[in-house]
Amino acid sequence: MIYQIVILAIISLFTINLAANLRSIRIRPDTPPLDGAPLVSILVPARNEEANIAGCVNSLRAQDYPHLEILVLDDESTDRTAEIVASIAGSDSRVRLLHGAPLPEGWAGKPHACHQLSLAARGEFLLFTDADTTHAPHMLSTVLPVAQHSGASIISGFPRQIVRTLREKAAIPIVFFLLVSSLPISIARLRHTLPRSFMIGQFILFPRSEYARIGGHESVKARILEDMFLGSEVRKRGGRQLTLNLSSVVCCRMYRDRASLWEGFVKWGYSFSAVWPKATPIISLCLLVAFSSPFLSIVAVLVLTPEQGPILLMLAVIQVCVILGGRLACDYSLRAPMDSALLTPWGIAFFLLAMQHGAILRLAGRPVNWKQRRYGGRTMVT
Repeated sequence: MIYQIVILAIISLFTINLAANLRSIRIRPDTPPLDGAPLVSILVPARNEEANIAGCVNSLRAQDYPHLEILVLDDESTDRTAEIVASIAGSDSRVRLLHGAPLPEGWAGKPHACHQLSLAARGEFLLFTDADTTHAPHMLSTVLPVAQHSGASIISGFPRQIVRTLREKAAIPIVFFLLVSSLPISIARLRHTLPRSFMIGQFILFPRSEYARIGGHESVKARILEDMFLGSEVRKRGGRQLTLNLSSVVCCRMYRDRASLWEGFVKWGYSFSAVWPKATPIISLCLLVAFSSPFLSIVAVLVLTPEQGPILLMLAVIQVCVILGGRLACDYSLRAPMDSALLTPWGIAFFLLAMQHGAILRLAGRPVNWKQRRYGGRTMVT
């Protein structure tokens, strides 16, 4: 019983943190209006994105903000990505197609693509966004005033995740729930002393001067999870990050099939365990205890029916209700489908399984695959 009470207390702390974070990441309606119209360079790295690139670029062309350029780098695609972008660029002078150079040794693919884009950009602000995102027409006019008046060195946040299949609903929203529940986002907004940070690479906005100050993507060239390490580079150099709820202005469908979903999650586990090998099993155990054991406890009590069965069952049910309440609040705020909360146990199991598989690959000295490239071992990319 003491164990169940402790677990309930831990879950409650996570839920309180989640509530504080959801409040902290809201885009405030009282943000002062934009001062002028600085040029914004929207930078899109694209590798084999023929299914997504037209939707992404056309949503960027539809912005109601008047002063922008859209640069798309074709990163050695083997599909029609470059052809599609070239066709769009032919009818809109704001759109430019760049052809990426071969990947140098010691670089991960996305940092190298973003680095090349930054060299060609002319804007006062640099917005890096993924090719599988789409943007509301008021995206820039909503986020840019926040960037201009907040003094932030880097802005990222939580786009709305489009999930259509059962596996997507189980796996993807749980990641954002775990992030918002466990990370000290509200504290990070007030302090500059936290040693680690995180960003979400689907949307990262820099004032150009701040991007140059941290060394740009060259400072994270060997990182598969370059977004998280960009945030760390900003903090190490005394900058300020800002995390926003972007679900009203940006959406993304990350993984359309089973293979890419698994590869994406394994990549996270591989990179995380390469940087923090001792933390990986500890974090996995914490997630298992805090977010999985309450569901298992209900099953165990119903099957074993010990003397204190009714009390233990009540505590386990309360734990599950607190978890699901937090899930529903998070999903509602980030515009995820509400029925995905019912898949929480399966989502956590998938997340932990993929993370451990990535960690095992790294320990065994085997590479990890991502975007038809292999990382690890002699590449020195983590």
